[in-house]
Amino acid sequence: MFFDDERLLRDDFGKQERYAETLESVALCGGDKTKPRKPFYSPLWQADGARIRRYAPIEFIGRFLPHFFKFGIADEVHEAKAADTAQGNALGTLAAAVDKTIVLTGTLTGGMASDVFNILYRIDPARMVSQGYEYGDAGIRSFTETYGVLETVTTIDPQENACSKAKVTKRVKERPGASPLLFGRFLMDIGAFVSLEDISANLPPYTEEVISVPMDKPLAEAYAELEEDIAVALQEHRGNSSVVSTALNALLLYPDRPFSIGPLWGIAYDEETNQRERFLIADPPDLDESVLYAKERRLVEMVQSEVKNRRAVQIYATYTQKRDVTRRLESVLNAAGIKAAVLTTQTPPEDREAWYERQLRAGVQAFIGHPRLVQTGLDLIFCPGNYLVPDRILHVYAEAGEPPELAHRPDEARDGAISLL
Repeated sequence: MFFDDERLLRDDFGKQERYAETLESVALCGGDKTKPRKPFYSPLWQADGARIRRYAPIEFIGRFLPHFFKFGIADEVHEAKAADTAQGNALGTLAAAVDKTIVLTGTLTGGMASDVFNILYRIDPARMVSQGYEYGDAGIRSFTETYGVLETVTTIDPQENACSKAKVTKRVKERPGASPLLFGRFLMDIGAFVSLEDISANLPPYTEEVISVPMDKPLAEAYAELEEDIAVALQEHRGNSSVVSTALNALLLYPDRPFSIGPLWGIAYDEETNQRERFLIADPPDLDESVLYAKERRLVEMVQSEVKNRRAVQIYATYTQKRDVTRRLESVLNAAGIKAAVLTTQTPPEDREAWYERQLRAGVQAFIGHPRLVQTGLDLIFCPGNYLVPDRILHVYAEAGEPPELAHRPDEARDGAISLL
């Protein structure tokens, strides 16, 4: 920022009199007399009313077009379950501005009764008020007490001496579960529950296969070492959620990226220091990054087979942020003579279908990306849940001692699932 061709620094903003007019007196009624007053300064900026005013479409509809539309449709409505978010507020505005509201979701609740509280309040506030629930935390608490599952955790600290009383603290938290009354009182008369069998006649045919690929010996030995270290940490820190989440993530990631992970840290409360302290869970062995591992070799073989049949391939990778695997898959495929491209969040949802078309015209044979990037907004790809529905889906994972039932649950397949379009 500049003032009279002079650059303003942070310290200059303490000298308001240099950059804004001041008013140190005020005029008295009925004359030219003034009286002194405490100085104040004019603002350094003001709104420009001459420019075009822009509205968000939903805000414009709510303010200027109430009941202009007869129907409003909201897809993936479970994403609007939070109390104060742009999506949630947009749903409330839409429901108030139209005569009838149609909401669609394949995940009505995330397991908690409170997940539907804000949605119900936005699409049917009259019923919620008639049931005695007010909007906000107090209403959610009352709603959960009636239709959810609450757990009270009582902690009793030992008394320090004979003259002191033991400190008792109680903490109430919601647990997964919902009463059948919730569906009977709020959902049965306004909901239509459709299962996959009801619409299966109009869906394209497809099959799912889970392909197990044995690990190479060095990877299998390193994975077993990591498992052993994590098992010890779980025994030493029972009930510590940081160990469980970190360990699970590492065990899922390691078969696809057995390098550059770094030490795994957990957090525990230290009673001596009264602070949360870090401790080492495990230090995964760093394997050779230049080696092409068994799962990657199998992936290359499968993609080459499909490319020979003039079929494009969609490859999923759920690790795309801190420990990204998509770029490695891209380099592996390119090295095998397969032209690959990675779809990232930098491509906006409304541009992703056009992105696929451009890449196909450019000769791309394999697409790599997180499944959530293509779960909505594409006309040519159908997406239930977390993965695409082409005519065949192959889930490829490296054998790592997982339970046998995993082979029958493709929705829980490991990172790197391949979907053939």
